[in-house]
Amino acid sequence: MQTEGMSDTELLERARTGEAACYGVLVTRHHRRLYRAAQRILRNEADAEDAVQEAYVNGFRSLHQFQGRSAVATWLTSIAVNEAFTCVRHRIPCHTLDAPVGGRNLIDFLASPVRDPEKQATSRQLATWISAAVAALPEEYRVVFKLREMEGVNTLEAATRLGISENCLRTRLFRAKTMLRRRLGADWGPARSSRRTSRGAASCADRESL
Repeated sequence: MQTEGMSDTELLERARTGEAACYGVLVTRHHRRLYRAAQRILRNEADAEDAVQEAYVNGFRSLHQFQGRSAVATWLTSIAVNEAFTCVRHRIPCHTLDAPVGGRNLIDFLASPVRDPEKQATSRQLATWISAAVAALPEEYRVVFKLREMEGVNTLEAATRLGISENCLRTRLFRAKTMLRRRLGADWGPARSSRRTSRGAASCADRESL
């Protein structure tokens, strides 16, 4: 079968009709791009290759879901990125908010401007996970975490705004980070069922009396 000169869209459409060889041409054409995207996330050649191979399988199974809203290469790359993050979730038993991503912690990583489309996809995925975890915090902890870690407000000013003591604020921030680590660990780690989520926290007054 002559595929030279065919566009990605043509190859995908023919693969949909049962010409599996056309899909093989597609993945060969874009293998380097998908591998780069996975390797940026996993920082491990073998894991990146495994993620890409799994992406190929899932892409083939999902051919009917492609709606042409993006380029075929972009669609395949997004599948590879998702597979890479799946690998991360199984590889890291408990992710911390201070763990380095590309040499920076998660908060700094998400706050930094990103121009590369593949890196933007990585940043968006991380932002989605962290935003969901922060939103699930009880309000008193969520507000403290946002002020200190996301807005960069110092301890004294944050405590003054909230009308609580600095010790109380530190306690709430510690609890917020603990809850987030548990939440992110449950989402990223393989032993989700073995982890117990927080069922509440002692009041600041109780904490300060310890």
